[in-house]
Amino acid sequence: LKFKLLIKKFSPLNTIIHAHLPQAELVSRFATSREYSRIVTRHFGGKFYPKSMKFISSWLGRIASGNSSQVVAISNSVAKMLALNNEIHNIKLITRIYYGFSERRFKNLNFAFDSNVDRPQIIIGTIARLSKEKDLETLIISFSKFKSVYPDSILRIIGEGPEKINLEKKAAELGVAKSIEWL
Repeated sequence: LKFKLLIKKFSPLNTIIHAHLPQAELVSRFATSREYSRIVTRHFGGKFYPKSMKFISSWLGRIASGNSSQVVAISNSVAKMLALNNEIHNIKLITRIYYGFSERRFKNLNFAFDSNVDRPQIIIGTIARLSKEKDLETLIISFSKFKSVYPDSILRIIGEGPEKINLEKKAAELGVAKSIEWL
């Protein structure tokens, strides 16, 4: 219910809700309506609820992915396992986006835009534990580059953890601290 209220308060209808891990998938499933685009990411093709019987796990997995617009599998193997285990309500929604980041490929992209075109304010958000392994520093660095193209954009970070001070320092160092909302 808290998540549903946060979504209604802070998110326009064109918001994309992203859920990763079973608990987040179930919470976002019941907190959102079809008016929102909801994307689920699966890093593992095994049972949604490993400690249960297979039919309960697949039933919960299908419910959790029920109103999703897209299901992202991080590999062909994960996509095959999700289909085999009947863990997704509609396997046609599975898209493969390989896990990882290639800085070399990113640096070679050309970000040329028509300067006469108005750019909308884009709100990017994440819910995460503010810890080293989540690598939110990369998100902040990427956001600072994104702001050069979409200067009115905002980054909302919901979470707590031991890295908050370091992340705030990084945001200040990159000049984007005023465009980040810590919730």
